[in-house]
Amino acid sequence: MPDNDDRLLSELRAYYVQLAERPVPDLTESVRLSTDIHARRRRQIVAFGGALVAAAAVAAVIVIALVSHNSPTGVAPAHSATPAPTVAPTPTVAPATATPGPTQTVPVGPAAHGFLPTDVTAVSAAQWWVLGYDGPSCASPGCARILHTTDGGQSFASIPMPPVAPAQPGQVPADRLRFADPLNGWLVNNSGAVWATHDGGGHWAQQGAAGPVVDLEASDGAVFAITCAAGPTCTLERSPAGQDSWSLLPASSGHGQLAGLMVNGTHLWMVTGTGSTPYLLASADGGQSFTNQTVCQDTLGIAGVYAVNASVLWATCATGTQAAVFQSVDGGQHFTRLGAPGIANFASIAGVSSTTAVIGAQALLRTSDGGQTFANVEDNQTQWRIVGFTTSTNGFAFDTETSSRFALWRTDDAGAHWHQVQFP
Repeated sequence: MPDNDDRLLSELRAYYVQLAERPVPDLTESVRLSTDIHARRRRQIVAFGGALVAAAAVAAVIVIALVSHNSPTGVAPAHSATPAPTVAPTPTVAPATATPGPTQTVPVGPAAHGFLPTDVTAVSAAQWWVLGYDGPSCASPGCARILHTTDGGQSFASIPMPPVAPAQPGQVPADRLRFADPLNGWLVNNSGAVWATHDGGGHWAQQGAAGPVVDLEASDGAVFAITCAAGPTCTLERSPAGQDSWSLLPASSGHGQLAGLMVNGTHLWMVTGTGSTPYLLASADGGQSFTNQTVCQDTLGIAGVYAVNASVLWATCATGTQAAVFQSVDGGQHFTRLGAPGIANFASIAGVSSTTAVIGAQALLRTSDGGQTFANVEDNQTQWRIVGFTTSTNGFAFDTETSSRFALWRTDDAGAHWHQVQFP
């Protein structure tokens, strides 16, 4: 069988190299997670006043057991305290640091039975990964799963999971998955540990960091992670997407609590502040320097912020009885309060332009006139969380079918219509 193995290896290597060379749309942070599962873990470390407290009321509790695959893993080089060099713009797709070797093929994992999704990440309209578990009563090792599609969700293949620690009752072992391109991805477990893959999920290596990771995003050939030590004392770290070479960004230190990371090329935003006066910490140079930006004037705090590009940001802010919608068209320097659609304090938001955005709350609401009016586009009497858009037309949202399971929905027309993703 050596000839067959060599031929298969050659075909897989050529496949992943071809995928890595395809351009990825430079849109808001690929697709970023803003489901209640992630918000719940983030709130355990950093909280920002009334808006996030209101969001806690809808947090779901899901139990996932340890998954174990026979894929070798190792510990990546430890975190370095050396200040990071100046960040220059990098290609949208970072090249892999090494060509996959003879043992670095991506094996197909066990079939998914009754798969329930918890997170999604995409690099194009056709290629995305979904983190989840098999069945609502998952109670045995091996039921956590990553499913991968290259045909827009028409078919899925299960790929190996890193050996995340078992979860305690009421917790999830892993709640955040991000891929920057077809080769380079990261998974964060419920205690803030991070694993990285550079061969499309065939193998995973645990990363070193200054503290538990509370948020992680990749864009434009780099990956960024907020780490929070005791206190909490939070900082931002950066690594090239194709390497395990993390460095602290010194300008991010001294701001206390950090969360809500958004990345678009070299433009970064993080939510910071305390009590009912949170604000955005913004950088236009890859985290080398930051400025403060006020989002929610005369409200109780930020519920959600979403960067469409370097200029257009949408936000929802809690008012006490419902959320208000805000928009910036100058990179966050100024925000304008828009129409009031009568949404709950925990409402999330994602946009594709300065005129079109979708809100996730008691239903999915959409505006196409810059926030002056909102129309109900999906309502199944559950609670919704809009995730984000991969292209100007393709996006994702979750709805909470029960108190312990999510359904993943997808749009192909910028949020005007939605359909539920079907899994094996």
